[in-house]
Amino acid sequence: MNRIYLVNQSCKGITWLFGTVRLSKNRQALFNIMFRLFGFYNEPVMKTLLMLCLIILNVWCTHAQQLNPTHAGGISGGGALLTSPQSVYVSGNYAYVVSSNSSSLEILDISNPAAPVHKGSITDGTGGALLNYPSSLYVSGNYAYVASANSNALEIVDVSNPVAPVHKGSITSGAGGALLNVTISVYVSGNYAYVASYGSNALEIIDISNPAAPVHKGSITGS
Repeated sequence: MNRIYLVNQSCKGITWLFGTVRLSKNRQALFNIMFRLFGFYNEPVMKTLLMLCLIILNVWCTHAQQLNPTHAGGISGGGALLTSPQSVYVSGNYAYVVSSNSSSLEILDISNPAAPVHKGSITDGTGGALLNYPSSLYVSGNYAYVASANSNALEIVDVSNPVAPVHKGSITSGAGGALLNVTISVYVSGNYAYVASYGSNALEIIDISNPAAPVHKGSITGS
């Protein structure tokens, strides 16, 4: 049992049986002192208590750092369509942003957070895209699902090629009973998109198993 816990100097972290808690350099000295104390105790209970203290301390330090965020980078211009941005979704090396006054979905390369760059975009009407005042989006796999408020629609965009996103499919309010009047939020899970429709006072559920032809599945309205 004495070999379950150890300090890994090479990765500046605490390694135990199930993984690693990484430490910043300014915490390492404090943790080393605690581990010196750790070495004086042979009782399993004391070792466990010390380990719990270390984990709690690391979480607290991390939280304290998060209370003081610093600017890392930003973008304005450079071909990016970002007039009145409404919502952002990050996946991998890309940030997907919908902007109401640009009536667009903008894709930014954020592989270098200090210098994000325009990668691609698609605007309302391009290839049939319904992106009039987009208010929210969710990215899953190769597709971005956009709630377009003034289009009264859920728009599905193929983003497999970030340089050239293309319209894949859409569904508008009334189609097959869909309640999509003034869509303001969307969430995707599995084969379904859940859309909040402000103008319809409704939660609309859409079957997106075929992104090219999404269909109404069910809905519930408020009183």
